[in-house]
Amino acid sequence: MHENQRQLKNFLINPTFQVKFIFWVSGTGFALILLLSAVFYFFINENYMLLVELSDLTEEARNQLYYELKQIVAILSAICFVFVGVTSLLGVVLSHRIVGPLYKLRLTMEEVKAGDLEKRVYFRPKENFQDLASDFNKIIDS
Repeated sequence: MHENQRQLKNFLINPTFQVKFIFWVSGTGFALILLLSAVFYFFINENYMLLVELSDLTEEARNQLYYELKQIVAILSAICFVFVGVTSLLGVVLSHRIVGPLYKLRLTMEEVKAGDLEKRVYFRPKENFQDLASDFNKIIDS
């Protein structure tokens, strides 16, 4: 494997923080999905029951309506689980973008602490915390 290729261990730079971050992002999405699903099912099921009771549908037609309701709920549930999966992946990427520059800064700080006063922090142009790197470099320069 090429040295610069990304691996899972490269994405989980600070596993404790990143797993908590992913848990809270995904957990919040999952909780909102459960709430939305419960509200949706409650109102749709109530309307279905009212519709079925007030109509002269045959038993077969009633069963077909409830079957379709269960299919709708199953499809929406599948979509929701895909949403949680995508949200989890997004959580990994976002947490990596937060932790990566901070990890690089920490490594540079340790090298400066060990006596290498020529060391500087340089982040990629699109990385966060550019001002933190600049301030750190100014402190070392003074």
